[in-house]
Amino acid sequence: MRLSFGDCTLDLSERRLWRGGEVVPLEPKMYQLLEILIKRRPAVISNEELDELLWPHVYVARTSLTRLVSALRAALGDLAIPKSSARPIRPDMPSAPR
Repeated sequence: MRLSFGDCTLDLSERRLWRGGEVVPLEPKMYQLLEILIKRRPAVISNEELDELLWPHVYVARTSLTRLVSALRAALGDLAIPKSSARPIRPDMPSAPR
């Protein structure tokens, strides 16, 4: 299954992000975070829930999620929105399964 947002396509079977016909390199946790946010949009997901989804049954410092979101913003470039405590990634872009 593929989900599209902006000029990107998230390929769930290949676990890859495509933008303009090219693969956008993402570390595994960055991909996992993006997949969670895209699948759950437009819902707001708490930091605690993201921690549990990304690192189940493991304690991680709050800075781990902060760094992961920053890295994902950098990889997405102009698709990311300004820093916000509620919505770190643009959840309003429509998704179209392919």
